[in-house]
Amino acid sequence: MLQSTPSLDTIKLTCEARDPDMAQRCVAALRDGYISQTRDRITDVLRSTRHFFQTEVERLQQQLSSTNEALNEPFKDFPGLDPNDTAGAGHRLEVLRSERERLLERKAELEAQVGVHEQYVALLASEPAGSAGAGEAFQRSVRAAMAKIDQEMGEAMALRRMTAEHPEIRGLQAKRAALSALLEELVRQSLEHFSAVGPEAGAAAADGERSAQRLRARLELEALQRQLEAVQAKFEQADERVKRFSALFERLLRHGAGLRDLTDQAATQTDTLATWREHLLQLDRIMAAASEQRGTSFAVLEEPKNLNRPVSPRGSSVLAVCTGSGLAGAALLIAILELLDRSFRSTGQVARALGIPVLECIGVIPTPQVRRKRWLSRLLWTPTLALLLAVLLTTGALAYFSLEHPRAYDSALTNLSGAIPRYVGLGGNCGTSVGP
Repeated sequence: MLQSTPSLDTIKLTCEARDPDMAQRCVAALRDGYISQTRDRITDVLRSTRHFFQTEVERLQQQLSSTNEALNEPFKDFPGLDPNDTAGAGHRLEVLRSERERLLERKAELEAQVGVHEQYVALLASEPAGSAGAGEAFQRSVRAAMAKIDQEMGEAMALRRMTAEHPEIRGLQAKRAALSALLEELVRQSLEHFSAVGPEAGAAAADGERSAQRLRARLELEALQRQLEAVQAKFEQADERVKRFSALFERLLRHGAGLRDLTDQAATQTDTLATWREHLLQLDRIMAAASEQRGTSFAVLEEPKNLNRPVSPRGSSVLAVCTGSGLAGAALLIAILELLDRSFRSTGQVARALGIPVLECIGVIPTPQVRRKRWLSRLLWTPTLALLLAVLLTTGALAYFSLEHPRAYDSALTNLSGAIPRYVGLGGNCGTSVGP
């Protein structure tokens, strides 16, 4: 019989058998088997729980990866961009546009320089040998190009109402600055040449100087063309980035709520994944513990005890049967005595029996024999019956106590059997006289 108390977390096992030793061994075997099965069951539960937690962690991690991939796919070319920060995205777009405009200005400047150098190289190549004034003709063409640029800038600002910060105006300004720098360089070179070589030696050294100018012009043109190609590639990349980021910025403005929902979903999934990982870590720590500390451990294991309590009959049933039998016997005895009693107890009974009127009835005439019987009954039979009844009650109580509480009964008998010899010995010593 198993008795479990959830409030105290206690399990009590009782086994009824005719052989106490066999009952103890059965109880010990049942206890050990229950503990072993409980630990195995707890281990299986922990393993299945860990498998479930591991599967759930993998599923949540996959969901989080999918959400992050969907969230970061539009921003993979723009790391560090917060989808919820529209102002920061707008500032990033302005920075990219400024970079593109700077490259556009540099591109326009290099295109102007390349165009001027191409004209200069063509002019040097078409000039006949021995002729002079190639530098002056090129300077005039540069001044004409500068005047044309000024005219285009004036028309753009006056007719099309462009400001000085417009990319086209800034490109024309860059071209004019490049032509102005080239014109200053040509003028400086001319002055240095005529100051170093006199007029009389100018015709003799004209051919050598022209060849050197052609070579220098071609080298400068090639260098400018390489720079222009590099700037052109950077400008195309910057322009492509501006276009992609502009489209992304428009998407942020139109679908900002959806991106914020994805961000909130990713944050929620991250918190949930961290919680499940913490549960999995705790479960791993539990499973890594020793076997006797795994799951629910049994703090106190009591050895089986033999109560020496009879299985049948119970003390309560014996008491009930004896009480019922005694009451039934007493009732039967009283009924028999009443049937056998022939004495007269009232004057009506005497009058009916004799058929004559009766004034008074005396139950017993107190003769010496009657008084002797009363004295004998009062001094002998009444105490004897009382003593027998007391002995009967004491015997019944001891029998009931021995059945219901055998250990206490045995302990009381042991104490009583040990106390009687000590009491008898103490009385004997007290009654012994000691001589002088």
